[in-house]
Amino acid sequence: MRQPQLWGAMEKNTYLPVHNLEDGDVDGEAWLSEDRFQLWFGLCVVAGLCAYCWYWCIRSIIFYRTNGFDFGKDFGPKVHVGGFLAPPKAKFFIAMPFAVAVSSFLTIFFVLGLMGIIKHCADCGR
Repeated sequence: MRQPQLWGAMEKNTYLPVHNLEDGDVDGEAWLSEDRFQLWFGLCVVAGLCAYCWYWCIRSIIFYRTNGFDFGKDFGPKVHVGGFLAPPKAKFFIAMPFAVAVSSFLTIFFVLGLMGIIKHCADCGR
């Protein structure tokens, strides 16, 4: 008795959704169409900012934890609040968590927009 071929079913796309990858079209929407370019550009910028904020937040936690949370030493990027340089304690407890939260929220917003869960408005004024 002959065994059924599992690979033959996969080649016919009977178990997988059909995508037309030659035209850059997946499920009827182009990944880099003109209306999605704004979202891709925004995602690249905001994701870079998010990674930068997370990097310095984690490095600051490690630095201050190893030094016994001595805020007499300044560590990390300089943060200006209202035209003045923020003290290390305010930067650690207020500025960095706020920057991480805002950049993470914006990154999630752009990802959900690219996934189609949140509809973005391109050329709404016309």
